Amino acid sequence: MSTVELKSKIIERVNTLENESLLEEIYQLIRTESMEEVQLSADEITAIEAGLDDIKNGRVKSSEEANKLLNEAIPEWQKKLLDHRLALLAKDPTRIKPINQLFQKSASDI
Repeated sequence: MSTVELKSKIIERVNTLENESLLEEIYQLIRTESMEEVQLSADEITAIEAGLDDIKNGRVKSSEEANKLLNEAIPEWQKKLLDHRLALLAKDPTRIKPINQLFQKSASDI
């Protein structure tokens, strides 16, 4: 499939979507592709903060338990999106920022 055909198919499919969270993820993926660093949404920051609180309070699972829960709970399209984001970070590790920078708001968040 050519790039032009692929773009056309993607546009056709996106135009039929009604799932707002999926559209937001697609937008973030496209936006992330052109950014020098990964920006976190307010929801992602909240989830990270909740996770850090869970760790502090001993609410943790083994890797095996976590993988089982994730495989059961995460839709396939989200797994692919996560894989894509991780691949972007693996390709360009300079996009990874220290934890204290994860909670800094960008100009677009203000």
